[in-house]
Amino acid sequence: MRQMMKVINEECPNITRIYNIGKSSQGLKMYAMEISDNPGEHETGEPEFRYTAGLHGNEALGRELLLLLMQFLCKEYKDENPRVRRLVDGVRIHLVPSLNPDAYELAYQMGSEMGNWALGHWTEEGYDIFQNFPDLNSILWGAEDRGWVPRVVPNHHIPLPENSLSGSLAVETKAIISWMERNPFVLGANLQGGEKMVVYPFDMQRPQISLTDSRRWRVNSEMNEETWARIQRQNEGALRETPDDAMFRWLAMSYAHSHLTMTETYRGSCHGDDVTGGQGIINRATWKPVVGSMNDFSYLHTNCFELSIFLGCDKFPHESELLLEWENNREALLSFMEQ
Repeated sequence: MRQMMKVINEECPNITRIYNIGKSSQGLKMYAMEISDNPGEHETGEPEFRYTAGLHGNEALGRELLLLLMQFLCKEYKDENPRVRRLVDGVRIHLVPSLNPDAYELAYQMGSEMGNWALGHWTEEGYDIFQNFPDLNSILWGAEDRGWVPRVVPNHHIPLPENSLSGSLAVETKAIISWMERNPFVLGANLQGGEKMVVYPFDMQRPQISLTDSRRWRVNSEMNEETWARIQRQNEGALRETPDDAMFRWLAMSYAHSHLTMTETYRGSCHGDDVTGGQGIINRATWKPVVGSMNDFSYLHTNCFELSIFLGCDKFPHESELLLEWENNREALLSFMEQ
């Protein structure tokens, strides 16, 4: 991976920069490639974008796709492909192929045939990085239920609770958080495996509030109609939706529908029935809710829209399948960045 990034950087020194966002618990660097017309600087008005992969070390396809994407952007930029030129000149793109390098080493030793569903999923210290972020949802929802938003508690750029960084956070998670805080990302996706669909926040399920509580807060506060309606829908068991639900669905569909096979859900999903209703996208909380996800945290703490893209049933596909997978995902990877 390092070698390939180095070669791409030498091929396209004017539009690429390699840096690292921190180190793993075993001291391996978490390498990032920036692709932009002015590498190394944030330009006002130019959106920052990120793709990350390898949160779970045994989900190898995302890592490979990001390396191929770097290579593709470099080559096509040099060949003056107008679409790629527009992307590279107009967006500051960050690609991080391996957020959990220790676990990847472990999964890689076993290889495609001998690896299993769980080997290399967690960090060396036993954390699932994807759901290792501070839970800001409970803070926001608790404040909303009391009518404290937005006057007492903001509903965006929600600050970290005190001592949240000293608690049970993996070193990798801390590195990702400080990276998120250093760069004003507006859009991102983490590439995962074991399913085939795009999932969007909220990833955590909102607890229902009792009727007496909701009546009391409703009388006492100047909660706006929209928030009130959303809490009502919530309590009726409707979607665990963000205020940007329509936008999230659009972004998720821009990937799923540009992918060559993701919406062919009539075959069912990897583990039984198609849960996406033929669309290839689903709200995470209605599917498999998790607390403290990278997506919810990213949205609430930094205002960056982050989704999870599940690339396929096989977490560690064979080398012979990579070319086909690149063909399946290439258009989707580009059109999502264009959003």
